[in-house]
Amino acid sequence: MAGSHSGVRTMGKMNRVLWLGALAAISLVAVGMAATNPDPFEYEQYAADRLSIYLEDQLCADLPAFLAQVLQEQCSVLLKQNQSAFQEIIRNHTQRQNFVLFSRYSTTLALPGTGLLPTYQVDSLGAFNRFFTYRAVQH
Repeated sequence: MAGSHSGVRTMGKMNRVLWLGALAAISLVAVGMAATNPDPFEYEQYAADRLSIYLEDQLCADLPAFLAQVLQEQCSVLLKQNQSAFQEIIRNHTQRQNFVLFSRYSTTLALPGTGLLPTYQVDSLGAFNRFFTYRAVQH
């Protein structure tokens, strides 16, 4: 009977070691996530870059024939030159929820005072020095 108590104690120690190891691993991941939670400036750069790509694909590629000859090359250049303006627009129209381990960014893009053009709602998560856009809706 004395041997069975020894086995129970050994199992208890193993369980504690496993739990402590798991807790240490989870803690390391949490610290890593907190350290790599991207800041708002990084989001602005990411979103401005994505906006430029979208506009180039949608706007520059679909110019009417009479404008395409004149503006096709300049359209891409103009978009690249206006990155800082895009960043400012995004900065002024984005709400950030910081959850320490990751952040949620919600951006609403619309031209003020006009009901003619659509409004876009874009939601992204920032974690591990990266952004993951999980929703982009046109209203």
